[in-house]
Amino acid sequence: MMRFDRPGNVAIRTICAAGLLFALPASMPIAAQEEFAVLRRAAEQVAPSVVQIETIGGRERVGDLFIAAGPSTGVVVSDRGLIVTSLFSIVHEPTSILVRLPNGNRSPARIVSRDLARNLVLLECPDAAGLPVPIAAPESELQVGQFAVAVGRVHDAERINTSVGIVSALDRVWGKAIQTDAKISPSNYGGALVDLQGRVIGIPVPISPQSEEQLAGFEWYDSGIGFVIPFETILGHLDRWSVKDLRPGKLGVTPKASDNFTEPLEVAAVGRLSPAGVVGLMPGDRIVEIDGRPIRRFPDLKHALGRRYAGETIVGVIERQGERMSFETELAAEIEPFRVAALGIEPAAVSDPAEAGIAGVVVERIDDGGPVAALGINAGDRIVEIAGAAIASIDELATALAPFAPGENVEIGWTAAIDGPAGTIRRGTATLAPLAATLPPPPIETAEVIDPETSCELKELRLEQFPETCDVVVPNRFAPDGSFALVVVVGAPGKVDAEKLRERWGVAAVRDGLIVVAPHSTDERRWQRTDVERIATQIGQAIIDYGIDPRRVAIVGEGPGAALAALIATDASRTVRGLALIGSGLPPGVSLPENEPLRRLSIGLWLATDVADTDPVRQLVKANEERGIAIAAIPSPKPGEPETLREIGRWTQSLDRH
Repeated sequence: MMRFDRPGNVAIRTICAAGLLFALPASMPIAAQEEFAVLRRAAEQVAPSVVQIETIGGRERVGDLFIAAGPSTGVVVSDRGLIVTSLFSIVHEPTSILVRLPNGNRSPARIVSRDLARNLVLLECPDAAGLPVPIAAPESELQVGQFAVAVGRVHDAERINTSVGIVSALDRVWGKAIQTDAKISPSNYGGALVDLQGRVIGIPVPISPQSEEQLAGFEWYDSGIGFVIPFETILGHLDRWSVKDLRPGKLGVTPKASDNFTEPLEVAAVGRLSPAGVVGLMPGDRIVEIDGRPIRRFPDLKHALGRRYAGETIVGVIERQGERMSFETELAAEIEPFRVAALGIEPAAVSDPAEAGIAGVVVERIDDGGPVAALGINAGDRIVEIAGAAIASIDELATALAPFAPGENVEIGWTAAIDGPAGTIRRGTATLAPLAATLPPPPIETAEVIDPETSCELKELRLEQFPETCDVVVPNRFAPDGSFALVVVVGAPGKVDAEKLRERWGVAAVRDGLIVVAPHSTDERRWQRTDVERIATQIGQAIIDYGIDPRRVAIVGEGPGAALAALIATDASRTVRGLALIGSGLPPGVSLPENEPLRRLSIGLWLATDVADTDPVRQLVKANEERGIAIAAIPSPKPGEPETLREIGRWTQSLDRH
């Protein structure tokens, strides 16, 4: 179906006619008829280069996502029979691939190579040799607002299907994609987005700025947010791509900032054998330029590297102690992931007012058998040095530990509580451990009986820019002193029953010091991708309103809310530090970001006891631990029961462990 809307004009809907999914209503105004004719000519021009792709066999599911059987679309990129399509078309690993040519003939095809940076695959079909290669629209000529037609060939091999929209943004997904509001879905993934001259702007694919996974971005289909890979870029890399797979180019630096979108880019850690490491980049360096492009913040670096493939060379400039130095290095396909090295402590959330202004990090709890336990450090002691560098805050502690890997030794300096904050600095060496996402030990229970109705107040979080609100459970004993953690609960869509929310979470909120926030959905029937940004903004406001330490913020997903919770936890804004999923594993299509010293993500999976101790779950945990992600599968006899909520509360309070 095609839809064309323009101010002062009528909407045009198309039906199948004469080999194209276009029809011309007799009552259409003359101006609209002329515009319609232009759109039809544009689609007709590219039609001989658009083929249908069928797959046979393969997996029915990828992760938890069911892959429906059905054709997809491809575009000819070489008169030697090379065809480009979306990697989504073969994500289920089919045993055979067939191409239906514009004349209706079916011919076998084979996979030549993949572009894992842009979610594309290159096929070879000898019988497609000689088909015309469409002209690429120069990226330099593209303008936001220009008309575009998405062309596919799925409903009928002899007819193309179309969707009309505009180019809505350029330089998206870290410089790799162009955005359109034309309907982009599995029916035209791998097809062509063309301009009014019939030149190909790009190839539609599911892609996301938050993830490099093959299924990333799939959840946006038919949402008015679609992405295409510039056709000019594809043709420019074709010689290299036809020989081997293309992979994203990686530099191997980890940023320091707790907010990568507002704070200057300073390097916190460098992979020792990474492209950055081999040319001598060091923690504390500021990257100020890549290939002549100014770099101020981490997103600038992501954009500068986003277009580049592994094996390509970049030239950069760093600033070190006020002096500028240039470097040249070849980007790599794989970088050893950043692994958080931990001392095995939980910092105190609130310092003694009498000790305000005194440098160091006060220890509230020590892991039994943890790295510092053997040194004689006790709760109440204050860590003041790491590897000879003075430590004044928790952020400085995280930054000082960033250059070290688990298993390495580090010298620690601390003052004992019994000596007072100005006591003699004691020193010792500890072997660092991987950051854990396991449950902290349960507190000593009291005989206090907590009635949620009388112990907690119900409030509402409302922002002017959003009609949707959040219900908030606030314990009567709440004090804005930084001791309370924030738990955001995402369950079934629709309006939250505030009384039931308080009844369910009230005891955990009081005992574990929680502010509990439950967002309402925009659509009562389902959560939408647009809810991610809105809820992330509401979380940020709750942090401000209740004086929450941003290190102790978790989002809890249960049932239909699990997928949305995972998307919010992995969103670029990174407003949460913990993802707790009740009764389910990680949703399909969600890719976990690499950890950073000041923007870590821990994951807790509360699973039924007989599920938590199974090979698939153990493999999931192991695979993510190898990537440096702190993750734990926590057996729960009855996930979702009050004891589980208490455990999630304790776990959230421990998210600032180091």
